[in-house]
Amino acid sequence: MQSPRIVCGGALLSLAAFILLLPGVSAAQDIQVGVRSAGTNNLNEFSSLIQFAGLNTNFSMKPSVTTSTLSPYGTGPQTLDLVLFCFNPATGAILPNCDVQVVPKAVSGSGGHVHNTNRPAGTFKPDRGNTGSGGFLPVTYTAPEASGITSSTITGSLSGVPVAPGTFTIGVEIDGLQRASGTGLIIDSTSNMHDSNNGFGTADMVSSIQDIPGNFSDRLKQAGINTAPAVQFTAMSLPFGGLFDFQVEWKPPHKSHRFGDDGDIAIRTLTRAQRTALAWAILNSGFSTPVPGERPQDPESNHWHIRLN
Repeated sequence: MQSPRIVCGGALLSLAAFILLLPGVSAAQDIQVGVRSAGTNNLNEFSSLIQFAGLNTNFSMKPSVTTSTLSPYGTGPQTLDLVLFCFNPATGAILPNCDVQVVPKAVSGSGGHVHNTNRPAGTFKPDRGNTGSGGFLPVTYTAPEASGITSSTITGSLSGVPVAPGTFTIGVEIDGLQRASGTGLIIDSTSNMHDSNNGFGTADMVSSIQDIPGNFSDRLKQAGINTAPAVQFTAMSLPFGGLFDFQVEWKPPHKSHRFGDDGDIAIRTLTRAQRTALAWAILNSGFSTPVPGERPQDPESNHWHIRLN
C-alpha cells in the first residue's frame, strides 16, 4: 500500500497531505519540495496524511530478499517508485526545472534491531536530478533486507536558490506478525543484538506452535509418560520480519528467520523418549524440519529448526 502523495515543506493546506516547514531566509523559502507515489497521475488528488502498517510511516513496503532462496513474495530487490517535485504551496502549482536531491537514513532502533552500526538504509536511484519541463523527477527506492524505518530528506533549489527542505518516511516491513505465546511454551528469544525482539510469527505460525505442547503431552502419555516439559523456542522472527542477523551484523546465518514462518526449538535437555514424542508433535502440528543438521534425524543437532508447511 502506498500513499498517493506526500508534500514536504510549509504549512498545512486544505488539499495537502503532509507539510513541514523548516526555517529559511532565501527568496525561494515559500517554494517547497514534495514526494508522491509514481502511480498517482491526478495532480489535484491529495489526501490527509496516511500512515501505514505497524511502523506508522508515510510509505510501506516489504524488505528485499537477496541472501535467502526462500520467500513467500519472491526473492530479489523490493522497489518503490516515487516522484520528487517542487511546488508553490500558495497555488499548488508544480514548478519545472527544479534541482532536487534525496538522502535516506536508517532510523536507529527500528524494526527490532537494537544494534545500528552501519545500518543499511536502502538506496534511491537516481538520488538527485532536475525535474525538467514536466516538473517531476522519477526515483526508485530499493529496500534493504533488514526491516525498519528509513527517514529520507529532500532538498532542492530553483534557479540556484535553495527551497524549503522536507522529510518523509518509508517503513520496510512484513506487516501483521505477532509475538508468540501459549500454554506449555517458553519463548526465550533473548539476543545480544535484538534484546527479546525475535519471538514473532504470522498468525498461522503462532496458532500452530500453540498446538505443539498438547500434541507433545498426548504422545508422551501414550508412551506411559505423564509429564511433559515446556516446548522452548529460542528464535523466530523479528517484529516486522526482514533480515534477522545473528552473530554478524546485517548478514545471515539465520537466512529464513525473516518471514514469520520459521522457529528454533531447544532440545538439549530432553530425553530420547521426549525427543521422539516432540518430533511427532511437530509434524502433527503442521510443521516440517527442512534444515540439514537441525532435524530430529540428525543425532548431533542441539536444536531443531521448524517451518510451517
